[in-house]
Amino acid sequence: MSVQQIGGKQLFVEDTGGAGKVVVLVHGLGGTTSFYEPLVPALSERFRLVRYDFDGHGRSPLTGPLSMPALAEDLAAVIASVGAPAHVVAHSMGTLVAQQLAATRPELIDELVLLGPVRAQAEPAKEATRGRAATVREKGMVAVADTIVTAGTAEAARQANPILAGAVREMLLGQDAEAYAQACEALAAAGNPDLTAVTARVLLLTGTEDKVSPPATSEAMAQEIKDATTATTPDTAHWTVTEAPRFVSEQTLAFLTA
Repeated sequence: MSVQQIGGKQLFVEDTGGAGKVVVLVHGLGGTTSFYEPLVPALSERFRLVRYDFDGHGRSPLTGPLSMPALAEDLAAVIASVGAPAHVVAHSMGTLVAQQLAATRPELIDELVLLGPVRAQAEPAKEATRGRAATVREKGMVAVADTIVTAGTAEAARQANPILAGAVREMLLGQDAEAYAQACEALAAAGNPDLTAVTARVLLLTGTEDKVSPPATSEAMAQEIKDATTATTPDTAHWTVTEAPRFVSEQTLAFLTA
């Protein structure tokens, strides 16, 4: 694990597993490579796992300005650095990045797993996301972390796993406030990639309690994609891997080895 020069940026990269097919893991808004730690034991036995922190997130320094096209270019550069095509697993805002790349550079992505998949925000959500950016710039990540944890994770999941809330909170509090604010603005400005142009096989996973990516969103997206499968797990909200690691591991492994 190290900060590497990739596509003209300094990105923190973790490369684990064996000599199998490469799986690139893309976190979401407020996430880091640690979001995917619960998947490593199961997937690293069959695949080479490459995780990286977004520009300005986690241990990657901010070079900015952040935008959805820039984040898609970063993902393309990471894939190119390890050898295309690669499998891609993405979460939340990262699914928009992956959708964009899969629709415009299909030769880079073999199979695609979308966790808590999202589409472009409706106008009220855009305004709320821009408002969150302003709050973070003024007061720091501490002003929003607890609200995000409560809204983004299911109560049943928090009760079943006492360290869940702390793990998500720690990822959020460790973020650079300006980078997080820019990422919020990039999300609010994002449009919808053309899913009919996606040629990769796609698995869409979400939870029954996910208010950001409800099961209906996955079903609607699957109707636009040539080859898509959906799966839903109970008592899980938007931080899918941290809430339902066994479900995500089993579904992802079965899909990628089918």
